[in-house]
Formats: sequence, structure tokens, C-alpha cells
Amino acid sequence: MSLEEKWKRDRLVFVRITIDDMICKDCSYRFDCEIMCLMYEIKPDTILSGGKCDFYAKGESL
Repeated sequence: MSLEEKWKRDRLVFVRITIDDMICKDCSYRFDCEIMCLMYEIKPDTILSGGKCDFYAKGESL
């Protein structure tokens, strides 16, 4: 079974994550990279999927 067939069978969906989709877009601890910040080496799935962050500190928008 090819990887593409497995994706279809398992109904996996891949969505591009951008910083604009997360609370992080104006956080003081953000980096240009969407998946990491000053507080997290790798952000938890809850934050990556648009959830809240316990460390959020409103800062200047990029």
C-alpha cells in the first residue's frame, strides 16, 4: 500500500499551520517559526491547533 493510499484509507488530512492561525501571532515569546517559541522547544498540539497558551504575553505584532 502506498502512503497516498494509506492517507485516503485513514482519512488523514494535512493542513498548513501559520502563526496567524494561533494566539502566538502577537505574543512576546514568538519566533518566526510556527512550531517553536521562547517557552516551548516544540509547541503542544493544542496550541498548534489554535488553542490557548498558558504562557501567552501580548506583545508587538510582526
